[in-house]
Amino acid sequence: MKRVAILLTLSLMVALASAVSSFNYATCILQPVGNSGVSGNILIESRGGNIAFLTNLNGLTQTSHGMTIRTTGDIYGASTAGEVLGATAVPYDCSTVAGSIANVTNGVDGLYIKANLDISGANSIVGRVLAITDVAEGCNTTASATVLAQCVIGIGNKDFIPQGSGITPPASGIVNTIAYQAADASTPQSGICNLSPTTGNTVNGIVYFNLETNGSITVTAAINNLDTSSAHGIHIHGFGDLILANGSSVGGHWKTGSQVHNLPPNNTRELGDLGNVCVYESKIGYYKYNTDYFGNQNSVNNFIGRAVVIHAIRDAGFNATFGARIAQCVIGLGTATSHQTIPSTLSFASEPICTPDTTTTTGSTTTTTTTDATTTGTTTGSSSTIVPAFIMIISLISFLLL
Repeated sequence: MKRVAILLTLSLMVALASAVSSFNYATCILQPVGNSGVSGNILIESRGGNIAFLTNLNGLTQTSHGMTIRTTGDIYGASTAGEVLGATAVPYDCSTVAGSIANVTNGVDGLYIKANLDISGANSIVGRVLAITDVAEGCNTTASATVLAQCVIGIGNKDFIPQGSGITPPASGIVNTIAYQAADASTPQSGICNLSPTTGNTVNGIVYFNLETNGSITVTAAINNLDTSSAHGIHIHGFGDLILANGSSVGGHWKTGSQVHNLPPNNTRELGDLGNVCVYESKIGYYKYNTDYFGNQNSVNNFIGRAVVIHAIRDAGFNATFGARIAQCVIGLGTATSHQTIPSTLSFASEPICTPDTTTTTGSTTTTTTTDATTTGTTTGSSSTIVPAFIMIISLISFLLL
């Protein structure tokens, strides 16, 4: 009987290990800088202690172009992402500098392996910029190369992995358990999200996240080309995966446990429920909200790598729909630089609820028809509460069979 108990215990432990196995996967959807014409997508997966970069690139004209990771997550301009990650001196050793990835070429199915990087934990590259340059990576200063395209590395959504990519998530268990940037003195305590329009729209702008000295977070935004006759829902979504241009691959709202969609200040709303944008000046929509709702997750670094989405119409709260996703972005590691400020003459309500719109039309900038379901696409929770429960069950079974 004792032998049976031991065998049963071992088999249950194997099943448990399989059930809580993690799958770390990220994406980076390139945006051309200026008129470079360079675009594409890069899939990133953790493979046995190494990081694999699978590239699908378009518009490159030379046989070799540098691919590097930069220090920040700011793609506002061609040089706002900073230097190559880990390059403290020039020239540097490409084989040991974390942000020096490879020399890439045009086309599909490029595979590049990097040994001294991570997409989870304190040294995660999630939320940083990946850049493609006009010349080969020469292990020199970034000033010698021009950035042709760049993207912010976001948390990948396993449900939208391209077919034929060679990336296969586990059939069951915990997926996308990427741990975000550690909150320490060397990590910027701010986030930035450069909005780009979804298919058929023209909305763009910037969203900032700043950690205040009291532990709260102030979210501000300046958004262009909105229909100013309407309020517009603004939310943090669970994944930073922009592989689909209509916005659907970012999944549902960032949430945990049994949270249900609602407006601030409801204390059971989803973590990503930020209310509405409804203050306008000179055809620009502005947003400002200070909150400590995130509780023990109240760090900018916990939503680095997720997405911000702007919706076509007002978010009315519980059980509401709020129209198409008209702009999206990946939240990257911020800097002290602010590219767009809120006019001091504007005032904001303490909670961004916004009164009901005087019209339900969304204007000419909203042409997509995709609707947003408030109950889909949750983010994965931690396995820390699952493991102890299984261990207790295993121990009890073993005791009874002895």
